[in-house]
Amino acid sequence: GELSEFDQKLLNALYAQRKRLAGKQNIPAFMVFSDATLREMVEKKPLSTDELLNISGVGEKKAARYGNAFLRIIEDAVGTFRSGSGKPDALFCCVYFSIVWVANTFSSSHHTG
Repeated sequence: GELSEFDQKLLNALYAQRKRLAGKQNIPAFMVFSDATLREMVEKKPLSTDELLNISGVGEKKAARYGNAFLRIIEDAVGTFRSGSGKPDALFCCVYFSIVWVANTFSSSHHTG
């Protein structure tokens, strides 16, 4: 389940943002969003509060409090990625593989491969 270089950079940026927000409020980082939630953000790349609310671990309160800070990072990343590569099918490919990867991860707990 290796992330692409792009997704890894995005995840790092989200981790950094979470650390910054947690530090400001003197709370543990996972109180902002869990690792699993950040990973799901990287996979789904929400660009609006509505999309953000579809991610597990994001409730109305957290979306209102922290949402924009994370959406901005994702928007910037996706914007530069799309304009930089000029290959929309590459993005589809990424999304498709992450869906397959998630499906495999969930099913792998049932059988050893």
